Amino acid sequence: DKLNGCVDTMGGDQPGLYPCHGQHGTQGLVMDGEGLVRVPILMYEQCMTVQGSSIPRKLVLRPCPHSMHHSRDDLRWTLDATTGAFSVHLDGSGDRWCLEAMSKGTSKSPVDVHVMPCTPEVGPMQRWEWMTW
Repeated sequence: DKLNGCVDTMGGDQPGLYPCHGQHGTQGLVMDGEGLVRVPILMYEQCMTVQGSSIPRKLVLRPCPHSMHHSRDDLRWTLDATTGAFSVHLDGSGDRWCLEAMSKGTSKSPVDVHVMPCTPEVGPMQRWEWMTW
């Protein structure tokens, strides 16, 4: 049930899942000490966040805050090394929302990604690992 894909900016503002190519660039994401996921190829100025209120929620890239004092919880991601859940707080609640792969593709990506409520038993579509090359 493993997709063997990497989160990729797809050259735009809506990331998708694409076969890992190991060349960084559009797949070279960096999580800083505050939990912001930044894109080096975009000068570290774009951060991964969530858009919309309908379910599933869209994963998007937006300008990073200039000061962590002004950052929102929907920009702070956490990777649970035990379960593989890659999650974020949304709506000011304590509920965590997880990055999830979808079995359908988009015009740019063979597998889409979105953000859904985390499941108690983290299934294969919500299980992630941080790779270093």
